[in-house]
This record gives sequence, C-alpha cells and structure tokens, in this order.
Amino acid sequence: MPPIRTQNKKSRGMSALTGLDAYEGATATAKQRATQSARAATARLTDEREAIHLAEDDTASHAIGESEEACEYAPTQAELLVKGAGTAQKTSMPTNKGQKEVTFQNNEEWESNHEKLLGYQTKKVVFGSNFVLKDQHINELTLMGPRICKSLTHFEFLFDDVSYDAKNSAEELTDKAIIHLAELCPNLRFVQLQGTSGLQDITLEALFNNCANISHVELTTHSRHGNSRLDGSALDKLREHPHWGTKLKKLRLPSQDTRCDGRDSFTRAVRALTKERNKLLVQLVSVSEVKKWGDWELEVYHTNFRKGRKQTPFYF
Repeated sequence: MPPIRTQNKKSRGMSALTGLDAYEGATATAKQRATQSARAATARLTDEREAIHLAEDDTASHAIGESEEACEYAPTQAELLVKGAGTAQKTSMPTNKGQKEVTFQNNEEWESNHEKLLGYQTKKVVFGSNFVLKDQHINELTLMGPRICKSLTHFEFLFDDVSYDAKNSAEELTDKAIIHLAELCPNLRFVQLQGTSGLQDITLEALFNNCANISHVELTTHSRHGNSRLDGSALDKLREHPHWGTKLKKLRLPSQDTRCDGRDSFTRAVRALTKERNKLLVQLVSVSEVKKWGDWELEVYHTNFRKGRKQTPFYF
C-alpha cells in the first residue's frame, strides 16, 4: 500500500540526513585534530628554537666571561643539541701533540715555531738567554687551549746575558700575566722567572694558591733595573694558610737588603715562614754586573734561610 512507500521514503530521508550529519561531524573532528596537531608541532618547533637560542646565548655569555683567561675549544650548547655530546670531545682536543720539552732561545724562534712545537703533551717550556719575555708570550701560550695549560708543569725564563749586545730580560713582565698563568696552569710545579722588575706579592699568592703541586718558585730581578716590590705579605699568607704550597721546597726571591739582618719586614717574614716550615729553603738573591775582558758579566750571590735562621752566603 502507498502508506508503506511513504514510510520507506521518510526512512531513506532520515538515513541520508543522519549520514550527512555523521560525515560533517567526522570532517569537523578531523579538522580539529589536524589543527591541534599543527599547533602542537608549531609549539614544539618554537620550543626547540627557543632552547637553541637560549643555549647559544648561554654559551656566548660563558665565552665572554672566560675570554680573558683561555680559548675554550668546545662547541656551543646549540651544536650539542644537534650533533650530540660526542662532538665536544673531538673539538676540545688540540690536533698538535707537541714536544714534551721545548726551549726557545730567542723571540724569533717563538714567533715562527711555538704553534708547531707546543701541544697537549708539552710539560716544560724554557725561554733562553737571548729571549725578551713579555706578557704577550704568556697570553699566546694560554690561548692555545686548556689542555696545553693543564699539561704544563715547568715554566722557566733564564737571565744570564748582560753583555753589550744582550737581548735577555723579563723587565716588562707584569703581575697580571703571571697570575693569569697560575690560574690557567694549575699543575705547575716549577716556575723560574729571572730578570724581572717590580713584581708584587700578589703574584706569589697566585702561585701558592692555584698551583697545588708547586715545589720551586723563583722571582728574581734584573741586574740594572730590577727593583723588588715584595714586602713579605705573601709569605705571611703562606704561613697563615697551611694548605697552600704543601709541596714547596725552595723559594728564590730578591734580596731587600744585602745584609739580611732581619730588620726589614720582608726578612722577618722569611724567618717566620722558614721557622714554621722547617723543610723549606728560602734564598734571597742579589744580582750585579762586573766588567771582565772588555764586557759585562752577571754576578749572583744569595743568602740561605732555613728553620728560621740565616746561613752563610753563597756566591757563584
């Protein structure tokens, strides 16, 4: 009967309407999910970019803070995020192994060869009797990288040429440069700096405080312009800090008074220190020039202090 067909038409119409609603609902849901996924992906990308940006800023700030101390051969944090932590080890290692002991007789040898001869296996650096040592040489050494600095145990400058055409001096060397060396080379054991002028107690303090294995320190002056500015305060601080310089065996310092009669504050500090550290030898050194065979030669003598007492002067 026709009523049945009418009912069937209505049923088909309802089914079509329901299918359309379902399709539209599914489409809306799919669009919403796609929008949410896109937003999440955008948020993740933004977070990653911000993390890299912050890491680069942090690395740049760190590099600026340490640029006066050393040149760090390490990648930025942003690079580590992309390439992985394994990159840091490869980048931080200097490619040049270097020689274990290197001697530079003059400044020309340093300028042409120091980057070739020095490396992360170098233990000892010596500047010979035709060298004029300045702050720039210490800065150039430390800028070669932390592995070289930490490997170094001996830093020696020799002053023994006072002839007419001599080019041998460390007069221009400053406290700032030696403090810089002590802070970046904590494994130094032997520091010999002859022919200096005007170095102060803060240099000794830096060596005592930063170099735990230090056993030998010499800060002696030039024969012509080597006025000592040591007042003994570093020796007093060494005595007051028993954990400083526990391996120290010998100190060679400029003599304040050739008589060494103990009246000045510096000699009193020497006596007090050696009395407390009875295994420590302190030598107060005086240098002068004598003319022999038509040219000048260096004359050196020193007075020993051990266990709080002055010993017989020794000439050589």
